[in-house]
Amino acid sequence: WGAQIRSAVSILVNGSHRCSGVLLNNCEQDGTPYVLTARHCRGIYGASPANWIYRWGWESPYCEVNESGPTHMTMSNSLLLMDFPQTDVMLVRVVGDVVPPEYDPYYSGWDKSGTPPVRSVGIHHPRGDVKKITFDNDTAIMGTFYGSPCWQVVAWDDGTTEPGSSGSGLWNEKGLVVGQLYGGDASCNNMQFSDFYGRFDLSYPFMKQWLG
Repeated sequence: WGAQIRSAVSILVNGSHRCSGVLLNNCEQDGTPYVLTARHCRGIYGASPANWIYRWGWESPYCEVNESGPTHMTMSNSLLLMDFPQTDVMLVRVVGDVVPPEYDPYYSGWDKSGTPPVRSVGIHHPRGDVKKITFDNDTAIMGTFYGSPCWQVVAWDDGTTEPGSSGSGLWNEKGLVVGQLYGGDASCNNMQFSDFYGRFDLSYPFMKQWLG
């Protein structure tokens, strides 16, 4: 998952981490910095994406004992391209032609087929912490969250999410994005509770003009 890890971003609003996101590829593969995140991140924090800051590479150099990672790999401001409340999705374009190569970015691929992931991986910034990775070895099911159809990760097998993980990507066993974190009850104290991800296949028609 070393490649996909490089596509996860921390989103800062008014100087503090609020949500997570994922850098997406497009069919042109031209490096346009499209970031997928959760619509509710804008609603809760009441700030325009034009003022958000996106941080790459915020991760510990060690696994056993976490340490703070570099904080300088940032891009400021973005354009809101679309949002869709039924899947809690938001797509933005970060201002700039490409993510600087020295940030070592990875543009994650995606799967619009609607096939449930047989195994699921989440990469995110829980409570603004350095990057974490979370695994579920069971097939996700079709669930609902606040009446919206979602991919439901019934219980994580290794790791969990927390507030601040919202908007982070859900990857399937092929390493492709199939959704973004909408919400749920999973936390460090409730690791066996469900998380719900807005389904990429349902969001895709509204993003097609940019992603191809």
